[in-house]
Amino acid sequence: MTSPAAFATPRPPKNTTSSDNSNEANAYRVGDANIWPGSNSIVNSNNKFLYQDPSLPFNQAVSVLPYGGFYKRTDRQLSTIYLRNQFTYNQSFNDRLHQITALVGQEYISTDRQTASDVGVGYQCGTPAERPS
Repeated sequence: MTSPAAFATPRPPKNTTSSDNSNEANAYRVGDANIWPGSNSIVNSNNKFLYQDPSLPFNQAVSVLPYGGFYKRTDRQLSTIYLRNQFTYNQSFNDRLHQITALVGQEYISTDRQTASDVGVGYQCGTPAERPS
């Protein structure tokens, strides 16, 4: 009789933060003269991360992320179960003139994958004293 079994373990969640002054967060601010000093209309019109109000097409685009960064979390779970059973039966009789051999077995494999992701926008990194008011 043999019975191997295997069980997989899940991975820990992956967390990523982008602070207020990271390149990723600042990409949402460059070109908005209210937030980014020295911005001009060329930068403003070419930054795809700025919001242009459709009802005011001649106004400059504005930042949708005036302060804060990003918090990204991804949870991945993989559960795998592998079970296998095997039974062997041997029987001889009539002075080994006759022999019966039987083999019975089963196998079970199960895999379950789950992924959940979310992004927090405007995430305040650091202590409250470091945050803009």
